[in-house]
Amino acid sequence: MKKIIHAAFCIDDSFSVHLAALIHSLGKYLNQDFQLKCHILARLNGENILKLSKLNSENIVIKFHDNLPSYKNIPISSLYNNRLNEVTYYRFAISHVLQNIDKVLFIDADMIAVGDVSSLWSIEMGGAVVAVVSDHILGYDKEKQQERGISSGKYFNAGFMLMDLDKWRETNISEQALGLLIDNNGFEHNDQDALNIILEKKTFYLDTKWNAQPNHLAQQDVPMPVLVHFCGQEKPWHAYCVHPFKDHYLESRAETEYACEPLQTYLDQDDMEILSRLKMKFPNGARVVVWGAGQRGRRLCYEMINNMSQYSIVHFVDKNINGEFMGIKISNHLLDIKAIDAIIIA
Repeated sequence: MKKIIHAAFCIDDSFSVHLAALIHSLGKYLNQDFQLKCHILARLNGENILKLSKLNSENIVIKFHDNLPSYKNIPISSLYNNRLNEVTYYRFAISHVLQNIDKVLFIDADMIAVGDVSSLWSIEMGGAVVAVVSDHILGYDKEKQQERGISSGKYFNAGFMLMDLDKWRETNISEQALGLLIDNNGFEHNDQDALNIILEKKTFYLDTKWNAQPNHLAQQDVPMPVLVHFCGQEKPWHAYCVHPFKDHYLESRAETEYACEPLQTYLDQDDMEILSRLKMKFPNGARVVVWGAGQRGRRLCYEMINNMSQYSIVHFVDKNINGEFMGIKISNHLLDIKAIDAIIIA
């Protein structure tokens, strides 16, 4: 008889496609002695319920939970208000929805498995409420931690948690975190900040392979990841994404009911402001250099090439990135200032 691993996911309809890729990848690598019972906390339309249900197999069991409280009164910070909604707070309902389950693996839907998660299930947590991985940015930002009253010098990424639900319920973690969010009119990093404050001395830190985030990968801290987290603005379903594990996501998605979903584009408020200023200054078009070949530079380049044909990109300037993007050369300095009309600082 197979051993059961309980996993919880919190999504809305727009993230069904990405959850399908994640669950399929989890099942692909799962030890055959285990079965993954996937608890999807969501209010989904019939089409997405049907498509996600097709993931049911010998190793995967899909279960939907839509009896969820409303979190619309909990604010989303301006840093995330065009990327997140109340679904980010659904994780506070996990302990109540799964009231007869004592342990669950919570995984954000913008992750992909590239290895077997079964060994994680038997990890001894040493009496902690959650087992987590340090955040790839805020885990090193002691000043930000001090601002939040976190004195331990540790800060975890809340997109992945192995949760001891019995201890979670005993110590009223959800109620405490929600209370903090309401009393403080939200936090910059929303539920993640609240959980780090409440769980400061109740965590067990795991190897980064269980939640390999972009900076972990960039710094080569994770030689063999098991779960890759596409946190941040750039996602593997974006047309201009250059994440090293983008193809793993696309290959997994191609084996689900969402195989024909097109790649997406994304512009944030700053991107749109930059392009608006360019159009006002040069309404009839311009020869442009994009200074910075990172996420924003690639987004702006993609948008101009595909939707602003009167503007031509001469080249990128970036001291840390080489090569080209979409056929545009990346140089470490301006090549010919007389050949350009504008420089976009990305």
